[in-house]
Amino acid sequence: VAQANALWAARENIAEAQRREGPNLKHDISLPVSRIPDFLAEARTALDAAQERVLAAGQDSGSEHRMGYTLILACIDGDMLYLCHVGDVRGYLWREKQLRALTNDHSVVAELLSAGELTPDEARVHPARNEVLQAVGMAFGFAPEMTICQLNPGDRVLLCSDGLWGMLSDEDLAEVTGADGSMRQIATQLVDRANQCGGHDNISVVLYEHHGRNTR
Repeated sequence: VAQANALWAARENIAEAQRREGPNLKHDISLPVSRIPDFLAEARTALDAAQERVLAAGQDSGSEHRMGYTLILACIDGDMLYLCHVGDVRGYLWREKQLRALTNDHSVVAELLSAGELTPDEARVHPARNEVLQAVGMAFGFAPEMTICQLNPGDRVLLCSDGLWGMLSDEDLAEVTGADGSMRQIATQLVDRANQCGGHDNISVVLYEHHGRNTR
């Protein structure tokens, strides 16, 4: 229910922004990062709407269990990638056989890693590894993070839930993401590999390959 409410509200708000601004809206990439592009402002509005809807659904249900959902929104305009996320869902950039995270996890374990209190290996098995500090539907501390990245031809962008990155090593993620094949085939390989490693959680994957500025 939380997932459906969050996605529906986000989709409604982005669709409304597109109706207002038109399909050919361009962003001036010479603007300083401090001037957030229109997409990021609209993405934040969409996530705020999702937050309100999930909170309201939780109150209406009368359930004592907290409703929540991690969410990432992405837009590619020309060579620019814009991300807006909350929770431990991740955005990765694969470039020249190297994979690096573009987003920060909003989680207990990420805070412990940042403070130097855990090693990456310890974080993978820590009992609090699934505890997020931000999610759509959490009443406090809701502050979606914005990310901007310039893409090169041949770059690949991977969006995924912890059901994927929590099951595979960084090396495995990089190897499969950079494999030959269509994006659909490679995304299927990623899901299959995660399931072979245990598949302990829901696995969500979006994979995109950039071909230049004309891509929208």
